[in-house]
Amino acid sequence: MFSRRIQIGLGICVFLTVLTVYHNARYILYSVVPFPVETKSALTNTSPAADHWFNNDDLVYHGYRHVQQTSEDHAPSRQISFVITASNNGVLNANDTNDAYSNQTDQFNHHHHHQQYHQFALSSSKRKYKHDVNRIEDNTSPIHILLLSYQRSGSSVISSLFGDNPYIFSLYEPLDSIYTALYGLSPGWSVPADLAISRDGTLRKMPSLEKDSAITFLRNIYECELDKLPTEFFIHPFWWYFSNWTETAKPYVSCLRAYGLSDRSLSIIQRSISVFCGRRFGDVRNRQEKCIGKLWPNYRGNELQTVGVVRGMLRNIRAKPQEFYATSLKQMRKKCGYCINKYLKEPCKNTRVRAVKTVRGTMDEAEVLLENDPNFKVVHLLRDPRGVTRSRMGATWSRGFYDAHKEERTAHVYCTTALQDYKTSERLRKKYPQRLMHIMLEDFISEPEETLAGLSDFLGISFDENALRKLYKRMKPGFADKWRRQLSRDVIEIINKECDQFMAALNVTRQ
Repeated sequence: MFSRRIQIGLGICVFLTVLTVYHNARYILYSVVPFPVETKSALTNTSPAADHWFNNDDLVYHGYRHVQQTSEDHAPSRQISFVITASNNGVLNANDTNDAYSNQTDQFNHHHHHQQYHQFALSSSKRKYKHDVNRIEDNTSPIHILLLSYQRSGSSVISSLFGDNPYIFSLYEPLDSIYTALYGLSPGWSVPADLAISRDGTLRKMPSLEKDSAITFLRNIYECELDKLPTEFFIHPFWWYFSNWTETAKPYVSCLRAYGLSDRSLSIIQRSISVFCGRRFGDVRNRQEKCIGKLWPNYRGNELQTVGVVRGMLRNIRAKPQEFYATSLKQMRKKCGYCINKYLKEPCKNTRVRAVKTVRGTMDEAEVLLENDPNFKVVHLLRDPRGVTRSRMGATWSRGFYDAHKEERTAHVYCTTALQDYKTSERLRKKYPQRLMHIMLEDFISEPEETLAGLSDFLGISFDENALRKLYKRMKPGFADKWRRQLSRDVIEIINKECDQFMAALNVTRQ
């Protein structure tokens, strides 16, 4: 009996060893062997099932996996169809023909139970400015835009003003790759709520390493110094997940696929470091400290290294898991080099307007860029805390460790974070009055013409009409006020209490 148990144990060990060797061999073969184009497509075009669907109000997705939107026929039901006509007087008439669904269980069934007529004036897009994005050949100074917002605040929809414009170099949530590079975390699992709030509910003090890295990261993007960015950024799965949100991403992702890279490439090689790095930001604090000690043993300065880990480690990848990770990153950097130069560096240098949308930044980081970059402007997007709380309650992946289960904590996280940024921005507006602007999502929904005109004047650019059409197509009528129908009076009172200072500072009505 005893020998039988030994045999079973040895059999299990052999099986696990073979399985490990298989996965490593599969990755090495996939990374090194030059596949035919047809084989590459077969390997890279299969998308894993989604862990989280688009939540049914903000068209915002955050998570580890994703079913990519490829067409209206196969898109999640959150995509709204409009019949659009542009008249000679510049007025866009959009007839809402599909009402997006109210819950996640009926995502692929189209309803036609009502039609709603909307009119949006395109006067702001007709204006001509010194920095007209449609005249990028002139010698005007570049414009560097940061859309700073928070999860479930409508930032994805608003960012399409930049992302859908072919004359704007636009990046969607690039800062997540900083935490992947620094701490070896799984892509997408630096949840903004955990970055902002500690487990005891207080504002988290960001280490200088993170802050300096984020500032330098953004500066390199705006200056098109993309060679200085970590490899984790260039192969981050967000490129695939959100390729439909920016014109910048589409050709780049197609190029990566042609070179045999996929949305799983980074995750595959991270298996070698997941034991001591973990998966999610903040799950075990000493894990992050241990991980950064292994990945960055000789850290100097505030720039992330090109390959994401420092050079000079031992070359025996079997001796240390981080050596396999470093070697793999170098191989991937080499494979995507052409795509970076052709579809990121060249477009960046050939555009005057460069925009970044993030829910992982802070106004403190923006302050440094305002001080050092005269072409830098901040658009601070906020939302009624009751709408944010209701939305996050239905999107559990957006909630951090502190606010995972209680509505009042979810409201506390948003209002504490947003109020801190708002106070900082009000101080900065006195010093840089022409370079920082606040927008409430509710104002954008209720008064789109006036808000767009103000945004256009502030940035000094004209918006592309196709981008405006796509923006209106993505906007779901009535979603901003859904909290009025779905939150109980008791929950509303709890949110009002938690967000008392925030609502007073921004003059948000309590009705």
